[in-house]
Formats: sequence, structure tokens, C-alpha cells
Amino acid sequence: MSVRKAFLRAQLAILAGTGVLGGGGALLLHMSGVAELLEGPFIKEEGVAPALLNSLLFIALLLGGALLMLLLAKLRLTFLKLVGSAALSMASFLVGEVYAYAIRLQPLAADALSVTLAVATLYLTLMRPSNPASALLQVAVGSLLGPILASMAAPTSLLLMLLAAALYDVYAVHRGPLKHLLKEVLKTQGPADAGTGPSPLAPLTVNFGGVVIGMGDVILYSSMGALALLSPRLDFLRFAIVLLSMLIGVHATLKLLEKRRYVAALPIPLSLSLATYLSYNLLSAWLGA
Repeated sequence: MSVRKAFLRAQLAILAGTGVLGGGGALLLHMSGVAELLEGPFIKEEGVAPALLNSLLFIALLLGGALLMLLLAKLRLTFLKLVGSAALSMASFLVGEVYAYAIRLQPLAADALSVTLAVATLYLTLMRPSNPASALLQVAVGSLLGPILASMAAPTSLLLMLLAAALYDVYAVHRGPLKHLLKEVLKTQGPADAGTGPSPLAPLTVNFGGVVIGMGDVILYSSMGALALLSPRLDFLRFAIVLLSMLIGVHATLKLLEKRRYVAALPIPLSLSLATYLSYNLLSAWLGA
């Protein structure tokens, strides 16, 4: 398959995951009131100080996760895959529980749905990583996790967290732990196998037609979509425009892969979408919309 076709598949997958599932999930959590009930490690109060603290905590969590992945990869790549599959399975269970509660599903049915989703995730990511169903499930879970993350912090906090994540990604991929993790993977995989078969970092990454995107990238793209849709108020036009800018950023990022072995997936899409989001809000305020 040509690189151009791989780019197209990647963009369509991001559009479907972030646009339909991410936006739909954010709207469901908002309208059901579940978004207000969700709590996480972040301060949910609005303000500059909470936003800065949340951003620092978020970067610490990202760095800690990257260091753990690097440690597991150095021990044995199989350990990393097992832990990644278990983590994604638990995330699938969380997604099932949260959204089942949002649609007022009966507790027994909600638990059955969540367990089924978790087991299916574990099976597909471990036993069928090359199956398209595995990639689709990863995109679905990641896209639905985005609105959950977005609900755990105030809009200002989420905005700064996304910006901080984009800046951190530049360091992590080109100078930090993710660079060393990729080197470990390439040593294990070998140059002849690069770009073929399932991603060696699956299920922590999703392979779209040979283009590998991290699960964390999918989650944060979806979180950006949730922010664009709901804050400061529900606005479908803003959501569509921000999503378009994000897709342009994804396309630009994927174009860089024609010249480089790997590239940070967050900086360009998030920078463009955040700039579009802020510009839209400022213009709306100026026009009195």
C-alpha cells in the first residue's frame, strides 16, 4: 500500500474516531450530567493556579508512564505488551461503565457490557493484533476516553494540559524516554521488519495502513474535540472547524513521516486546533455571538 493511501486511511480513522465517537461521547456525558460527576487526579476548579498545577501533574503522569514503558521494554518487549493490553482492557471497562451509566443502563446490563468489552479488548490486542477489529476497537476506546479525561478538569486546565502535552511530546519523542523506547523497539524489530505487520508497540499504538499513532495521541485528539464542542458553550460549528484544523495538522504530521523514521504526533495537530479554538472564541466574543 502506498504512503499516500496510508495517510488517507489514518486521516479517515482519526476523523471517524475523534469526530463521531469523541464528539458524540462528549455530548452524551454533558447532556446526561455524568461529566459533572466524573472525578480524577486533577483539580476541577477553574482558574490559572489550578490549571498550572494540573498541567504539571499531567506532564508528570506522562513522563512516569513513558519511563515505565521504557523500563518494561528494556526487560522484555513482551512485558510491555502484556501491561499495555491489561491497561487498555481496564480502560475499556471504564468506558463501558461510564457510558452505560450515561444512558441509564441497568447495573447488571452495564457490568455485562463492560466486562464483555474488556475481555474483547484483551483478546484482540493480545491474540489478534493484526486484525482490523483490534485497531477499530482501540480507536473507539481511545476516542471515548478523551471526553472522560476532558470531564475531569476545568476548560482552562484542559487547554493548558493539551498545550503542555504537545510541548512535552516534542521532548519525549526527540530527546526523552520515547526516543529511547523507539530505539529499543527498532533493535528488537530490526530494519527489515519496520513498517510491516502489527506495530511492535501495540496495543499502546494503533497501526493505520502502516502509519503508527499512539493511543495517547488518539485520547488527546478526542479531548481536544470535547473541549471544542462544549466550552465555553455547546457549539457544533466551532467543533467542526477545530476538527478540520486538527485533521490538517494530522496530515502535515504524517507528511513528515515520508522523510523521517518517526515524528511527534501531538505538536502540529494540537497547536493548530488550540489556535483555531482560541481564535474562534475571541472572534465570537468580539462579534458578540
